[in-house]
Formats: sequence, structure tokens, C-alpha cells
Amino acid sequence: MRSYLVLVAVGLAAPHLASGDSSGPPVTALSFTDALGGVAALPDLVGASAAATATSRLTLPLPWAPVVVTVTPSLRISPSEQRGLEGGVAIQQAIPLDDVAGARREHLRGVADQRAAEAAALALDARLAAAAAWIDAWEARARLDIAERDLALARSIGEVTQRGVAAGAFIQPELADARAFVAEAVVRATDAEGAVAETSFALAATTGRPGRATAEGALPSPAVPDAAAWPSLVERARGLPAVTARRLAARAARGRALEDHRARGHQLIVGGELLRDGPGAASVIATIGLALPHDRGEREAGLAHAEALMAEGQAETLAARAAVELCRALHDVEHTGSVLTLLERDLVPAADDAATRRKRAFELGETTLVELLAAQRTALAAHARVASARARHAWARVHAWLLLQTAEVA
Repeated sequence: MRSYLVLVAVGLAAPHLASGDSSGPPVTALSFTDALGGVAALPDLVGASAAATATSRLTLPLPWAPVVVTVTPSLRISPSEQRGLEGGVAIQQAIPLDDVAGARREHLRGVADQRAAEAAALALDARLAAAAAWIDAWEARARLDIAERDLALARSIGEVTQRGVAAGAFIQPELADARAFVAEAVVRATDAEGAVAETSFALAATTGRPGRATAEGALPSPAVPDAAAWPSLVERARGLPAVTARRLAARAARGRALEDHRARGHQLIVGGELLRDGPGAASVIATIGLALPHDRGEREAGLAHAEALMAEGQAETLAARAAVELCRALHDVEHTGSVLTLLERDLVPAADDAATRRKRAFELGETTLVELLAAQRTALAAHARVASARARHAWARVHAWLLLQTAEVA
């Protein structure tokens, strides 16, 4: 009877639990490559990229003040023989003596570069979020598979235990233990189903897909430089787009201050006037002058300088944080790899071996049903830990890879 029980309890494999209602929201299966590539179509990324491109293509008008045209009609009424319409037309143009056009070009270039860096930073954040969501969805699916195996095992043992009680092979306490294991397995499988649904919504949100999205395919394993090169790579993180964007914001602020200063500088005033000052009398007058400003935009320059100082301080803070983030990501590659190796090399084989030995001992009547079940559950728990460790190691590699890849491009 016990041999029959072992064959049924250990050998049964149940189909997967239903992971969602077919009438629910649409489900899209995404590979890791699809998840990363899909973020490029997110509206905020498209808008940020378009804004950077549009800014870089702006054309600048001449930095001159508007042309002033003045008409001064008059009527001569005395003496009567010279009575008639008189007046004149004058035109005047102020020309800046400073290089306002150059300052405007430099300011615009700084703004365009800043927006391009901000778009790149937004893209990196979106790719990191999509990668993390995809790996979370993969892990949730793997843990659900293990929970389903656990539930199948628990149910099969519960059914056979109930038959064994009727046949006198088991006692009521053993049946109660088996039922408790089944109840616990049902709760764990239900929780796992909920995690799969939750991660599928998160993956859909980060990749811009409607409804839900599931992770399809193997875990990513991008190439990461050898540990010997890590110290020299950490400094590269100081050039990530978010850091560069703040530095460029400081440059744009100073460019704006310079533009305003030059626009309020000395100006050459040139013009001319055509006059009719009597019957048959006309004259042309040329004018030239110099505008001497008393306000060169000191207030605006001071505010822009303060803004630049703040942006530079933010850039240094972000640079330090980025270096720490990359350093931690590289450390996680090594640490999670070591943990995964220990689990795959030591824990899982040991747990599987213990379950196998408990099975044989149970067949010989040398162990109890509860001990057999505990050994089987320990083996399943070890496999669950391996699934999580694989996900964490994959995330560590992807995290470091995306940071290094983006910093290199930047």
C-alpha cells in the first residue's frame, strides 16, 4: 500500500492552474528584446525626442530691434502763397554693437543639448523599468509553475491519504496533516496567480501595452565586463544622461544670461528722413546715433547664475549617485552569481537527494508520510529559491549592462 502511495504521490503531474479569465483584458506575450524596444514608442519618450529635435532645428532671426518708420504730415497755412501739405517720412534702425547673434546661437545650442540629454535620461529610466518589470513577470510565472507542482503533489497525497485511512494504512492525524498541506498549497498557488497578474499589469504599463503583458522566453544574460575592469568603469557613470542634462542646464542658464546682457548693450542708431518743407522744397536728412544703456541685465544675469550654480550642484549629486548605482549593480552581478551557484550546485541537489531518500525510506516503512511530504516540499522550496536567484542575477546583469551601455553612448 505504501509503495502504491509513493508512486501516485510523487509521480503525478497536474495541469497548470488557470492564470486569468479569457474574457478579461487582452494579454500580450513579450520577449525581453520586445519589452526593451517597445519603450521607444511611449508618448513621453516620443515627445521628449521630438522636442529635442525641434529645438536643434530652430532658426534665429537677426538680433536687431524692429525698424521704426515715422510719418509726420503737416499743413502750412501761412503765408497764403506757400500754403500746402508738408511733412516727412523717417526710418530708423538700432544695430547692436555686441555679438548678440553668437550669444543666441550658443544659448539655443545649450537648450537643445539639454533636451537631448533629458530625452536620453528618460529613455534609460524607461528601459530600466521595462527590464525590471519583465524579469519580475518571468519570476512570478516561474514561481507559479512551482506552486502548481506543489499543489499537484499535495492534492495527490491528500487523496491517497484519505483512501489509506479507509483502508487502515493511515490514521486520522495523518489525514489532517495532509489536508493542512493541501490548504497551504492552495493559498500559495493562489498568491502566485495574483503575483503573475500583478506583474503582467506592471509590465504592460511600463511598455505601453494595453491590458496585460507576460514575459516570454529565457532570462536575458547580457555581457558584463570582467571584475578586473570594474573600478575603471565606475567613473563612467558620471557621464550618464541625467548628469549631463543638469550640466547642460547650467550651461544654458549662463548662455541665457550672456544673451540678455549683449542684447541690452550699446547700439548704433542709423536712419534717414525725407522732408517736404515748402512748395517745391524737399530735403533728405541722414541720422546716426549711439544708444548708451544703463541696464545691462544684471538682475537677470544674477538669477541665471544662481540657477546655473544650482544645476551644477545637482549634477554633482547625481554623478555621485550614478557612480554608486553602477558600483552596486556590478557588485550585485558578482554577489547574485555566487548565490545562484551555491543554490544550483549545493542546495537543490541536496534537497532533491533528501526527497529521493525519504521516498525510498517511506517505501520500506522507515519514515512517515509527513516526513516524506516535508522533504518533497523542501525540494520544491529550493527550486523556488533558484527561480528567484536566477531572476535577481539576470536583473543585476541587465542593470549594469544598461548603465554601461548608456554611459558609453553618452
